[in-house]
Formats: sequence, C-alpha cells, structure tokens
Amino acid sequence: MSTMRRPSGLVPGAALAALLLVASTAGAQPLRTDLASYFIFAMRSANLKNMDLLSACNVGVNCPNPAPNNSCGSSSLEDSFFADGSQLAADVTKFNKGGASMFQVFSNLLPNPANVTIRQPGPGPNGTNPLTLPILGDLDGDGNPSCGPACTPDFGDVGVFCGLPNPAPLCDVTKPILVTAGGDCVGAPDAQAGNAQCDLPPGTYGNLAVQNGATISFDGGTYVFCNVQMGRNVNSLVKNATTLNVTGDFAVNNGSAFGEECGDFTVNAFGVGSVSFGRNMSVTGFFCAPERNMSLGHNNDLTGRFVGDVITADSSDRGHCCGGSCACVDEFSPTTAAVGATITLTGGCSLTNVTGVRICGIVAPITFQSIDKVEVTVPVGATGMCPVEVDSAAGTFTLLTKLTVS
Repeated sequence: MSTMRRPSGLVPGAALAALLLVASTAGAQPLRTDLASYFIFAMRSANLKNMDLLSACNVGVNCPNPAPNNSCGSSSLEDSFFADGSQLAADVTKFNKGGASMFQVFSNLLPNPANVTIRQPGPGPNGTNPLTLPILGDLDGDGNPSCGPACTPDFGDVGVFCGLPNPAPLCDVTKPILVTAGGDCVGAPDAQAGNAQCDLPPGTYGNLAVQNGATISFDGGTYVFCNVQMGRNVNSLVKNATTLNVTGDFAVNNGSAFGEECGDFTVNAFGVGSVSFGRNMSVTGFFCAPERNMSLGHNNDLTGRFVGDVITADSSDRGHCCGGSCACVDEFSPTTAAVGATITLTGGCSLTNVTGVRICGIVAPITFQSIDKVEVTVPVGATGMCPVEVDSAAGTFTLLTKLTVS
C-alpha cells in the first residue's frame, strides 16, 4: 500500500493549499468515533512533539479540559504534518512551534493559531471545528460518562471501546520465559527447537524477558504474561494472529522490530503501569492500555492503533493506521478524458472504503477497486470542468483538482 508522504518545504496558507489535494468545505467530514479510525486515542492528554501522521486516520483526546493550565484534555504538537483525511480532536490543541500542517482540527481552544495551517478549515475560530466531549459515550452502561467532572476517566468505557477481556486474565508468576540470542525458549516447550529462536506456543506464563539480539516467534492465539521486557535489536514475529494480555509493564527497546503487518499483534495491558517503546524501531500492532502512560519513543515507524491514558512521543515518529472508514484520494489520471474513458484514482489510505464516485455530480461506475487504486468510467452527461467526489461511510472527499471532460 502506498502512503502519503510529508511534502517537502511546507509553507503556510494558500501556497500550501496549492500543493495538496484537499477536501472542499462542503464535503467536510464530521468527527469519526469508530475505534478503527484512530491511530492514537488518549483519555487525558497526548504530547506528540513533531510526529507525522501519514495515513487518513485520527488522533483524539477524550476528556474535556477542567481548568486553565491543566494538561488534561489537551493535545500538544510541534511542526507536525497530518495527512489528507486525518482528524485531530482535543479540547485544547497546542502547536508549540511553527510549520505544523493539519487536515481537520476539532477543538474548542487553539492558543497559537499562527503555528499551524489547517488545510480543511472548519467554521470555528482559526479554522477549527467545534468539539463536544467526551468523545466516547457510556459504553459500559454503568451510568458514568467516559470522562466526568474534574477529569475523571471511566476506564471501563475504554475497555469496551477496545474489546478488552473482562475480567482481566491472570498471569502465572511460576512460569517465567527467557529468550536468549540464538537460543530456544527457556522455561517453556519450544514449538520448533533448534532453529536459533524461541517459537512460543500460546498459554499463560509469568514474566517474558527477551535479551538483546534475540528472536521470538509467537505461534498465534492468546498469551497471558506478567511483565514483558524486550531488549535492543529484538525481532518479534508471529505465525498467526496473536493477542498478548499483559498485567505488568510492557517495554520494547531500541532498534527492535515488533510485528510486520496489521493484525499480527494485539496487546492488551490491564491496570496501571507503563507501555513504552525505544528509539529507531518498527512497531506494528493494536495496543490498548486504558489506565497507563504510553511512550511511543523516538524516530519510530508506528503502524496500527495506540490507546492509553496519557500518550507521549519524543520526536520524529511516523504514524500509519490500519483502517477506518475514511477514503481520501491523492490524485487521479488522466486529468483530461472523454465520456466513457477510464480514470484511475490513487491514494495513501485504504480505497477499499470507497462506496461511490461522482464526476460532475453524476455517478461514475467503478470498474476496479483495490486498497490503493480505484478505476471509474467517465459517465454520460459529464462535461467541462468536473469536480470529482469520493464517497465513504465517513463522508465525502472532494478533490481540489477537477477533471476536464472533453
């Protein structure tokens, strides 16, 4: 799948808009609230420095801000770039350095608007869209809001949002696992002994310790651990979709690779504690830790979904999501075509979400559709300079560039 890259030499205002394909105000999407659309979902705050989000997905903070100078209910960024189709939502949204470029922003307070260009401006002050909080409803049905007065989260609602097992599974402290570089599993039967890695079958274990330079392969299914500690340059693989239920801390250190494809790993971290990643890593998975601080590290490629209480990222991280209901388009070709001709739309977010295409307001039949390409036929009745509109469950994305129908 191709991904949208951050344009070089970002500039503010109209000059930036001329460089990018953006949705028209009339086609603006409301805030998405489905879990699959979120790359980051924080209960109380998200401090992401200069993270670049290169997919059409969301970053959201659930709680309202209870008082000035309180960090709860805030997102804090620097010169970040969020791709077309993405949404940033927080009660208070701070851009601490100039040069940021966002697509849609849902916020009730934007203290430093000069530091950000909003490419899909909303009706509110400085181009924001109004935001009603909390984002989540009372999903567990206990009568308590997902974030109440004075910034009091109901973590049970987030658990339902993520689909966490309830009650939390218990680990077995009497069954620790050690993985050494070039070695088999120590403390559990190895599913494929003698191949210079630990091939771990599903089950309930104690602490998992993976030493520097080691490789661990999960057979697939459900695992329960106490603490998970992975050293530097560790390679974590799966043979089939794997769920790790962790009751203690979860940490993966510098230079490691955790997962390869969306759907490889689901990591559920229960109760208080931490989830942390080091530097210069590749991380792919769905991570849910409602009550925890989550540190996304530095200079990492992060793919999937990250749900926590307070989420931080050091600098230079690159984010990609694994789905959602949005469908945005980067470009189409040719830009001049006759009725009956085929035009090809391409994009960096999943185009399998496309439910329809219109040219000059007329339905354009879809003849081919894949994750990064949609082919349509220019319909009878289209003429002149035609807007191209792409429909999905999340709304309509209208390209700035028009098709010339000859």
